[in-house]
Amino acid sequence: MSSSMWSKLLALVLATVAVASESKPVAVAVLQGGLGCKAIQKALNANGRCQATLIKTITIDELMKFDVLFVGSCSLAQPDQIKGIKIFVACGGGLILNHAACGRNQSDTLFPQIVKKVQDRRDDNIVRVKDKVHPLCAGLPPEYEHTFNDHLYLEPGPAGAVVMVDRENAPVVVAGSAGAGRVVFNGSLPGYWYNPTDLAQAEKAPTGAELQWVFNAVSWAAGEPSLTALPAAELTARRKKGEADIKLDDLAKYLPSTLVLGSDEGVPRTVPLVVRDLIGQARKTREVCRISPAAGQPFRASAGLVAETGGVWAFWEEASAEVEDAATRQRADRQGLLRELALTLNHELGNALVSLATFRHSTTEQPLTAPLLETVKADILKLEALNRNVGLMHALHEADLAPTDMRELAQAIGHSLGVRVEVGPEPVVLQASKRLLDFALRALIATITENRGELGTRELQLQVRSTGSGANLMALFSLKGRQLELEGILPEPVEGAVPNQGRLGVFLAKEILRLHHGEIHAGPGMEGTEILLSLRQW
Repeated sequence: MSSSMWSKLLALVLATVAVASESKPVAVAVLQGGLGCKAIQKALNANGRCQATLIKTITIDELMKFDVLFVGSCSLAQPDQIKGIKIFVACGGGLILNHAACGRNQSDTLFPQIVKKVQDRRDDNIVRVKDKVHPLCAGLPPEYEHTFNDHLYLEPGPAGAVVMVDRENAPVVVAGSAGAGRVVFNGSLPGYWYNPTDLAQAEKAPTGAELQWVFNAVSWAAGEPSLTALPAAELTARRKKGEADIKLDDLAKYLPSTLVLGSDEGVPRTVPLVVRDLIGQARKTREVCRISPAAGQPFRASAGLVAETGGVWAFWEEASAEVEDAATRQRADRQGLLRELALTLNHELGNALVSLATFRHSTTEQPLTAPLLETVKADILKLEALNRNVGLMHALHEADLAPTDMRELAQAIGHSLGVRVEVGPEPVVLQASKRLLDFALRALIATITENRGELGTRELQLQVRSTGSGANLMALFSLKGRQLELEGILPEPVEGAVPNQGRLGVFLAKEILRLHHGEIHAGPGMEGTEILLSLRQW
């Protein structure tokens, strides 16, 4: 080969390498609020081939800045969301739906031609490759464990390709094309971790095969050329066509329904049964009747009389996703509460039982030493105090409420504990349980005092302020001083760290504040970090 030919070939190779090195990373929008969103964003940005951005809302104008939309576990039920997603995909955008976002508890999905519906969930974290040649499975082992403890399995539509299955051979990952775009339904949940044994849960970046799957999904969904690589004129034309193709019929099931009936007109059988009952109730009572969505009843509805005609009107909307979200939050809150209680009791009981275990093994020949005997006595006192605190738990919701001046309460506690108290001139009176708040403040101050060691209550100050008025009145307590430490509050917890749980009294104090619609946290103050408490009327 002549030298001129070699030169041309080398130039061609260098040009190819230059183009490849300058290829734009895939622009990925990650919906904020979906479980796993932050962990996925971090993992994608660490790859170098992706540029992931958290977005708070889904609109078509926002989505057109990206190649792929990644949605963690959440519900997609707002008309603007649905419209934006459908136009985005029709224009050539990629969509990755995970876990509940696939359409859990919905009659069908956003793209029923790819996945008809979510069939059910399975407590298992093993998935297997079904379609070895599909790009979603590139570089994956025949089977692997996903991080989340369960997955949903899907019913594929006529245009959906089953890519991965579980051990029961049920489809877990289904992919297909919609318009000019590509859609991935994934029944598992990368980016989130949950341990059903101790109820711990947190965002966790995917690793190994699951991380490879995420990269494969983003790459395949982006397509070639990706949406943001299209010429502006073509992108505008695709958007106009996509908007024109979105029909109201496609969105009808997600929009509220209304009905107006004459005085003698019957209710159509197509109206949900719960709404028909509500209409009958409105006709009988001649008042406006309402019902809220709940487990087993997914509608928010209202009905009332039309004064001019003697007829009746009704309004209803399907809110099953809202019910599911509320149930998920309630379950997570309950699990978190039980976990915190378990860690607290384990800490308090475990510490006290160390000396008692030694006492159990003592004999007449080998009795306890005097210092160890004193330790046993002290630990028994701690267990007795723990038992008193446990006895308080069942009475938390049986409190006697009365108008209580928070200034007087703080001054009485400060006087008995030797803590300086600073109050304002105006009363701060709330309808509250004085007995429970007295316990909560004493428990917090006692713990902080003990954690300060030799400092004790010296230089410790309790300040009482207020904000708002009437029904919006809020009492604010500030604990100030050097070397403040309160388990789980200060130092502030670090994400991923082992929880530093302490006394049951502190746990109960937090619950008492929650019952008074308040909270406790650490915050900056004039003299350094303070421990701040807020509460409202019960």
